[in-house]
Amino acid sequence: MKLSIKEKQILSIIIACFGLFMTTSGLIMNKNDKPIIKTNYKLDVAIEKSTAQAKKVEIKLKDLEIDINTPLSVDAKDYIENVDQISEEVLNKLQLDTSLVKVTEAGNYKYSITYGKKKYLGNIKIKEKEVITTITAKTITIKAGNSLPGDIKEYIEEKLKDEDYKEIYLNLDEAKSKINVPGEYTYYMIYKGSRYDGKIIIENPEPSGARVIEKDDTTDETETATIIKP
Repeated sequence: MKLSIKEKQILSIIIACFGLFMTTSGLIMNKNDKPIIKTNYKLDVAIEKSTAQAKKVEIKLKDLEIDINTPLSVDAKDYIENVDQISEEVLNKLQLDTSLVKVTEAGNYKYSITYGKKKYLGNIKIKEKEVITTITAKTITIKAGNSLPGDIKEYIEEKLKDEDYKEIYLNLDEAKSKINVPGEYTYYMIYKGSRYDGKIIIENPEPSGARVIEKDDTTDETETATIIKP
């Protein structure tokens, strides 16, 4: 059957409307059938005990004073004043920095300890060792016939650096010449241009025997005898 032009137009409109209806229905059904997914976001905030403690207990650093050429400790614990108040967990996370400290040069320096984002500053004073310019001569006592001490340190009360002992002149001539003769003799030392006199006392040797006191039963008098031990 042959359709007229008008009939063809009507049929085309019907087909177009039907297609539009089917497309719209499909979209609506697809939207209604799509599962609803609910997403719950949970934020877990973990506060470490060590962090909380670091906020409660402030780290206090020591002001140190050490002699020149003394090695620095590499343990952060040795630089903290209130170390007994800081947990071991926090102590293990501390970062010590002493790179600005010159132990070979006297002066005042800064060091730091870092925990997390916080930096603590401390002071280190490198001081020259005290120079001993005077000494005190000891009194040496020996038994007759014995040798005098061979180490010069035995004649000085103070403790000097090894290089300082090399600067001391020691004269024992008088005592050496009378080493077997009990008596009191003088020796002297010269250090940094000054003279220091000391004494050497030579005593009698130990007796070879012991004195024993015996009492006579017949009299009230006491009699002494000497027993010589071989």
